[in-house]
Amino acid sequence: MAPGATAVRVGPLSHLSMSRERQRKAREALAQFQAEPIADRASVTDVTRKQRQSSYQKWQNFFRNVLGLDPDDIWLRLCKKEK
Repeated sequence: MAPGATAVRVGPLSHLSMSRERQRKAREALAQFQAEPIADRASVTDVTRKQRQSSYQKWQNFFRNVLGLDPDDIWLRLCKKEK
């Protein structure tokens, strides 16, 4: 053992063992979970959708009216920018 190391004894993990019935149920639950398709997009409530739209419109108005920049041009330049 390395100097300063502490020895640790680990007892049997019998409290973690599962009966065959519980193992079967766990496998069934896992199989059912894996069989369900995962949605490509998370669902968004109407309130959240409206808040996002409002924020985006404010962003566009700020860049267009205050800074005098085309907000679409900003996105295009970001996409074209080489890494």
